[in-house]
Amino acid sequence: MSRRVLLLALGPVLVLVVIAGVAIAIARSEPPGAPTGEATAPAPAPVDLVAARRDAGIAECPTTDPGASARPDGLPDVTLPCIDGTGEVRLSALRGKPMIVNLWATWCGPCREEAPHLAAFATVAGDEVQLIGIDVDDPDPAGAIRFARASQWTWPQLADRRGALRGDLGQAIPQTLFVTGDGRVVHRKLGAFASLDELRALSAEYLGVR
Repeated sequence: MSRRVLLLALGPVLVLVVIAGVAIAIARSEPPGAPTGEATAPAPAPVDLVAARRDAGIAECPTTDPGASARPDGLPDVTLPCIDGTGEVRLSALRGKPMIVNLWATWCGPCREEAPHLAAFATVAGDEVQLIGIDVDDPDPAGAIRFARASQWTWPQLADRRGALRGDLGQAIPQTLFVTGDGRVVHRKLGAFASLDELRALSAEYLGVR
């Protein structure tokens, strides 16, 4: 085979060898850990739950009576964190004005249905009744705050993410407890409120507040 024919036959092979050599040289010149052509999406920033709660207009956790003892006809003797993680509340030590304690969750359809009735009641009842919400079995506190904000709930919100209340109150939600100022649970409502009138009637009957 003549030299000319040999060169023509080996030409493509030589080109590939040169290209491969250049690629290897470029790869070796990049510092360790250099970014590749595929960009990595940055991790989402953590949500500031305190700021989110404040922006939503949700009140801080209620204070408790440090000298109060748990009573057999009262709220469960369970301590729950505030929804933004800033503190804790011992339910059995809540005292003062009449209370309506509502258990809810973002994934609960009936909770969404009764949400406007609770918000409307808070407006008409004013300071005569202390509403307290307890977010149950929700893994996403930021999502729970968004739910409360969208529902126009401005009263304090606690969180029960580990099922601390199941032993005393079961798993049914929504459920609402009507509690006197001295800590007695005088009525337990299972299921959603059908209307504002229903909620007002129960409050008047058991708490004397309409």
